[in-house]
Amino acid sequence: EARAVDAYKQMIVDSTARVLFANQAARASFNAGLKMVDGVLCGTRPAETSSLHRAIANPFENGARSQIAISRSPGRAPLSLLVIPLHHKLEWVARHGQAAIVFVHDPEDAADQRYQFLQERFGLTRAEAALVGEMLKGGDMPAVAARLMIAPATARTHLHRIFRKTGTTRQSELVRLALSQGEGLSP
Repeated sequence: EARAVDAYKQMIVDSTARVLFANQAARASFNAGLKMVDGVLCGTRPAETSSLHRAIANPFENGARSQIAISRSPGRAPLSLLVIPLHHKLEWVARHGQAAIVFVHDPEDAADQRYQFLQERFGLTRAEAALVGEMLKGGDMPAVAARLMIAPATARTHLHRIFRKTGTTRQSELVRLALSQGEGLSP
């Protein structure tokens, strides 16, 4: 349970988006989609930064919560930020006036947990576990390889190693095994 709580990425910002507090997990998001410029939270693109700053400055405008997508480099899923006004009158926050808490969700973190399970259970490498994860989403091997941005020959090599490690011989058997082994593995 403590490990799950540590994984929450959260920060507290004042009404000008100046970061007052960021836990260790949230700090890892900087330079991975989020930026801090002179102590102010910013997105990758000016329009995203503007939306984020509006949501922080006027947190009650959207029913007391706003969700902002922050893009990242090509091929990476965007970060999702949830901005909620902070009602608690904490002494160190109160001197900054209005404040908000920002929760950062990185969809790739959930994938990492799935991959970690597959790696631990079957001794797969990160790349092999990613291949299984993509297979669960459906499609033939060339489509899976394309989503992973690897050559089809590389995907086939990973697949043969996965078969050996899991004791399976067919893709359908491998998918059934992966789905039966862990919660949250289904697409």
